[in-house]
Amino acid sequence: MAKNKKSEDNCIKVLNEIDKIKRELETARINFDMVSDNELTDYYIYEMAALNSKYRYYIKIAKQSGITVKEFDGIIFTA
Repeated sequence: MAKNKKSEDNCIKVLNEIDKIKRELETARINFDMVSDNELTDYYIYEMAALNSKYRYYIKIAKQSGITVKEFDGIIFTA
């Protein structure tokens, strides 16, 4: 039971991190669309690239862990 609980906790952490990164990416995209300064444009380009790398990393972790999501809002998952 403890191993199953730990696995479930890990799944929730990975899903929460993916959701957080998606929100951060959306914020960075909105900010990128609103800036006119070249240095800030560069900043948001690099921030989005870093967040995309982080997102791919967590998706890879989810796949390796066997996490599949049937319904994300209610966080119903199988592992």
